[in-house]
Amino acid sequence: MSNKTNTKLDELYYSLNIDNCSIKETAKEIVDLISSQFNDIQTNSLNDIISRYFKSGLSKDGLDFYIENGLIIDEKAKSFLNEFFNRKRIIALRNKYDTIVLKDSNKLISVIIATYNRKEMLVQAVESVFSQSYKNIEIIIVDDCSTDGTEQMVKDKYENCSSVVYSKNDVNKGPGLTRLRAYKEFCNGNYVVFMDDDDYFIDKDYFLKAVNLHEKEENLSFVAPSHFIYNYQNNKIKCIDLKCPKRINNKEYFLNFNQKYIKPIASATMFNRKSLDNVKLEEMVILNDTTLFLRALLDGDAGFVDTIGLVYRLHGNNITYNLTCDFIIENLLEKIRVKELGVKEFKFKADEMNEWLTKQLNVTISYYLKNSKVKLSDYVKLLSFLKTNFKTSYNHFKIIFIKSVIRKLLKKWKKL
Repeated sequence: MSNKTNTKLDELYYSLNIDNCSIKETAKEIVDLISSQFNDIQTNSLNDIISRYFKSGLSKDGLDFYIENGLIIDEKAKSFLNEFFNRKRIIALRNKYDTIVLKDSNKLISVIIATYNRKEMLVQAVESVFSQSYKNIEIIIVDDCSTDGTEQMVKDKYENCSSVVYSKNDVNKGPGLTRLRAYKEFCNGNYVVFMDDDDYFIDKDYFLKAVNLHEKEENLSFVAPSHFIYNYQNNKIKCIDLKCPKRINNKEYFLNFNQKYIKPIASATMFNRKSLDNVKLEEMVILNDTTLFLRALLDGDAGFVDTIGLVYRLHGNNITYNLTCDFIIENLLEKIRVKELGVKEFKFKADEMNEWLTKQLNVTISYYLKNSKVKLSDYVKLLSFLKTNFKTSYNHFKIIFIKSVIRKLLKKWKKL
């Protein structure tokens, strides 16, 4: 960053009238000064980030994270920006709009972390929980037979910490069964967070905000924040802004899940334990993100905190991008069970649920075909499953599968 830009930022800073300045205009001036020096800066994204920060929709840790990892600028420029946002008038401007009054609570939060061979990432996840301003927390780590020294690492760092419970599976079960075991055997909380071992929180007050919303609004099945997706292999950051009001009716959200409404990040979502018990979570065969939300929504409304609460780390080995055919089939079977539960015990209409199930089938299989390596045997297995369970959709997907196989064969022939 040039001395000229430094000087202009200094001038902007000293010209700020805290009582009369506009956040939108101030953010734009800061972004214009920065982007004038760097061609690779995404102006719109940075403008949104800085505006969010001033409106308390992004913590200082979140802003620091974005400056450090989301801007293609040199260390000197990063240092100057960090120093700029630590200045008294900038802090005063943010504090002016930070009018949220948070109250402490004695409710226990259980943070469940299923882990496998990610001990370094696991430490960052656990420490980000301990950094929360809300302190009545238990962290339940269930190790799915890691071979990278996870057990010894947890013992060395947390053996004398009464807030950490550690258990290791006898055999490798996969994340879904591991989460379910943790919930059934160790969970004591009034609220539950199912955190992935490769994610971490960046808003120290998020738990406090989520608990406050749970206790202010009755009958919320969960509370969720927005989040960053961070591809640390190429240092690209994307903000997933849910853009939701504080509360959405459960039936409205359920019937439009992953269509009209973006799916929240499960790692940061705080579930109401009563809702999970009411929807018989312990009866799930495998506890995965989508069906966890769907079950919870049968019982209560969805709540949202306007903050970027967590970093979802993208590294190529994420569970979401390595789905098996068996997992997809179990996912669809669970959605059938959710439909039946909704009709029988939660007064959802049968025709609405049948239409919803067909839409979910389309979304689930389309996602699988797009994001996973599908073998010929997988197509055969899926078609057999559809013929038995979704006869009306069988012919539709049969044509799609045949086309997919032909495209793959053509690609192979072109390489020969």
